[in-house]
Amino acid sequence: MVRSVHRSFGKLLSFFVVVVFLFSQSLATPPAHAAAVTPDTKVKHKAIKYLVPGKRIVLNARVKDDAGVKIVRCYFRSHGEADFVFVPMSDPGSGVYTATLPAPGTLTPSIDYVFLVVNGQNQVVKTQTYTVTVSQKETDKTPAWQQAVSNGDIVVNTEISPAPAQLAGFSDSITIDVVESSARFGLVAGGLYAAGSSTAAGATAATAAGSITASAGVSTAVIAGVGAAVIAGGVAVGAGGGGGGGGSCSQNSLSTSDFTGDWEITVDSDGVPATGYYITCTLSSGGTFTYVEYVNYSASDSGSGTWSVSNNTFTAIYNSQSQCSGQVSDDTPINSFSVSGSWYSDDAVYNWTRD
Repeated sequence: MVRSVHRSFGKLLSFFVVVVFLFSQSLATPPAHAAAVTPDTKVKHKAIKYLVPGKRIVLNARVKDDAGVKIVRCYFRSHGEADFVFVPMSDPGSGVYTATLPAPGTLTPSIDYVFLVVNGQNQVVKTQTYTVTVSQKETDKTPAWQQAVSNGDIVVNTEISPAPAQLAGFSDSITIDVVESSARFGLVAGGLYAAGSSTAAGATAATAAGSITASAGVSTAVIAGVGAAVIAGGVAVGAGGGGGGGGSCSQNSLSTSDFTGDWEITVDSDGVPATGYYITCTLSSGGTFTYVEYVNYSASDSGSGTWSVSNNTFTAIYNSQSQCSGQVSDDTPINSFSVSGSWYSDDAVYNWTRD
């Protein structure tokens, strides 16, 4: 009887030890799906048409996230430069964030800019890269987005140390500061710095501990960014999705899912925007679309057509003959692009922007 009790107690003790061990292992190893957190950040921005040299640039973007928005930045560079710099964006309370960029130089051909957001769950997302041409025509008027008064120095931030002595491609009164390591979110997002620059900046040492990992699996029409990462206590941890490593925002090939949704189309004819004329268009996943044409800002016509994308070439056709078609950059998500066509007139340019 005593031996039986001892055996029963021994079995119970062994079972208890096994349960405790398995429970401790489950705490030490988080479930695989816990890291796959998908951000719900939406950035709406209408790409600017052109720039003139010598004038500061004001950019606006509407940013929304159900988890809240902590930080919005605009990263930019003279086209062809290896690394981006940034300025913070401010919001007076309307959800529209504004940034002022320094004036481009007279010999600068174009600039690139990207919006980056840190949401309320400490996730970092960035948009596609926008490229805008700096006009060299003296007859071009100063556009509305370059009407800001240039008072005092403009402070520009970099995540690369040491800071450059000057900002290539820009002609302005500029102060360049290096941000502290815990605020280098561009390194988290990836794709904003050359590999050598990121190494020199200490991509691993840019946080208090651990390493920065940018994953590249977030690229849907409603999420304005790829390379999501979760930041906790100064440590950036990949937010799942595959890809990893470089954090590039490019994919090998575009598909129909990159284009489906609602669009607003403006038209440039012979290099001049068509005043009061635009088109709203809905692209369906089945390869068809519906549109409403506006003349003098009033609905004038409507109809439907077909569309497709193949080898990064977007084509939309209506009336079985008129079409607009062209190559589209594979930076995702696709929030704006321009292609040529004959909807409005021969050899017009159609500027598509997500509505």
